[in-house]
Amino acid sequence: MQAAPGHRSPPEEQARRLLEDGRSARSQGKIKQALDSFGIIVTGFSNTSSIDDALLEIGRTYLEASGETEKARQAFEQVATRYPQGDAAPGAYYYLGRIALDGATNAAELDDALAQFVRLEKVYAGSQWMPRALYGIGARTPPGAAAIAKLSTRSGGCSWSTPATRWPRAPCSSARTA
Repeated sequence: MQAAPGHRSPPEEQARRLLEDGRSARSQGKIKQALDSFGIIVTGFSNTSSIDDALLEIGRTYLEASGETEKARQAFEQVATRYPQGDAAPGAYYYLGRIALDGATNAAELDDALAQFVRLEKVYAGSQWMPRALYGIGARTPPGAAAIAKLSTRSGGCSWSTPATRWPRAPCSSARTA
């Protein structure tokens, strides 16, 4: 939607459009264009509600489209520390856990990854990101059941039945319907 001549769109709307443009560009494989759109939000629209989403999308783009894990981690950490009450914070913790889990080579590093997922469960209960975290733990670790059991113990009540009851559409839920 074009603004009428002499009429400027409010910053919230401009930032939202830039966010959509960036996501569209990324889905088309236009990584530089996507990062530019998200970056404009970070630098020029930092007082809008899209800032945390833009940082999350920057991290996702670095991680999933260009494989730059360290740059992705930095973007996710910015969301987690600067915008912990924003709607992108649970996603940032999910990706921080995923990055840590993917790089884990010993028990201590696995504990660090699990801590991110536990934080997601405790602070952002009911978040759409929790099923992904549980699925990621089971799908990525050789002793997936042990990892989930460890998470279940730490999260204070999560059990094997929890994915089906709390997140019935989760990929890890046996109650999932097509």
